[in-house]
Amino acid sequence: MLIYRSAVEGRYTRGDAQLCVELLDVRQAFADEGTPLTRRSVEAANLQQLYITWHWPEAFADSNVDINLGRQTLSLGSRRLVSRSASNGPVIVTGGVANLERERGEKWTVFSLVPVLSFPSARADILENRSERNKESHGTRLTGVFVQLPEYRLGLHSEYYALHLREVDAGNEEVADLRINTVGTHLYTPVALGRMDYDLEAAVQAGKSRASSASSDLLDLKHRAYFYHLSFGYSLDTALAPHVQLLYDFASGDRNPNDAQNNRFDTLFGARRSEFGPSSLYGPFYRTNLSTLGLRLTVSPSPALEMIFTVRDFALASSRDEWGKSGWQDSSGQSGRDLGRHLETRMRWDAIPGNLAVDTGMVWLHAGDFPRQVSSDHTPSLSRYAYLQTSLSF
Repeated sequence: MLIYRSAVEGRYTRGDAQLCVELLDVRQAFADEGTPLTRRSVEAANLQQLYITWHWPEAFADSNVDINLGRQTLSLGSRRLVSRSASNGPVIVTGGVANLERERGEKWTVFSLVPVLSFPSARADILENRSERNKESHGTRLTGVFVQLPEYRLGLHSEYYALHLREVDAGNEEVADLRINTVGTHLYTPVALGRMDYDLEAAVQAGKSRASSASSDLLDLKHRAYFYHLSFGYSLDTALAPHVQLLYDFASGDRNPNDAQNNRFDTLFGARRSEFGPSSLYGPFYRTNLSTLGLRLTVSPSPALEMIFTVRDFALASSRDEWGKSGWQDSSGQSGRDLGRHLETRMRWDAIPGNLAVDTGMVWLHAGDFPRQVSSDHTPSLSRYAYLQTSLSF
């Protein structure tokens, strides 16, 4: 599939107010009936952002405040739970976001947002690049608070958040009705030559949810889930500035499909690119019912060129729960946990800094026992994915 995406952004400022408008056009070519497409694969001629910002310098003692109202995008911290990036079309939300920054470096973000649903959703319309106006969800709302504290000793950065997601069936929307609260923390140090660095994040979820989005599913389950990310790295102060990282991610799955609980972690509106490989057509792994250990090497032959090599082993956190969004599940657990292993290579090159960027890579995925058994050995033992992306900015 060939994706061509164009975005035009304009800003108008008057006094302490600013109006932002962004138009987005995402289209595809060469896709056919066998191409895995989603409603985010095409965003033909759509309004991406339209919001107004009010800026109040020194609104409180030693504090500046910005308030955004309207259709916008939002990324928080590591972007593992709330991110602008998702696939070809970004995650868009409508509502209010208030940012407070204190002189000593403390930052608070408070928000109440409704996700914008991407259209068209029919496969035939996506293949034809038909344009259809995106619409705000009637039954989903995300609210929360996100806090960044000033840098502490030895470069330690810390972030804390509390999020509430509510989803109910409304209009033509069918969702797995839920009301869940997510509380978490993120601790990390920046990468520096000749020094150890780490990235630690953990979150727990509690509330109520349902096992599926089917309209016939009316059983509210007690939602208890969690996830954590651990990575430890070291950068050598030598030629190519090699940076080696040991990675581990765990997102809980439902331990028993027949009890009154749902233990499947909900990744909300998080991105998966930095940890689980390319997005768009390649997307077998999500931050739910997953246990994965990896090793990554990053080298920089020049300030404008970066090469990344990652190998990861993937397994189900719970053998009785579904694998991500594949729809594959063995409720008996007899198919095991092994999902497979992938090797990813990636190169990012700022060919003309600020104007032309090139991103290319390949992934080789060797299927494990679980996908081969639940698909009656119809799953290929080796899948290959390659992409070339160029971005022109002016």
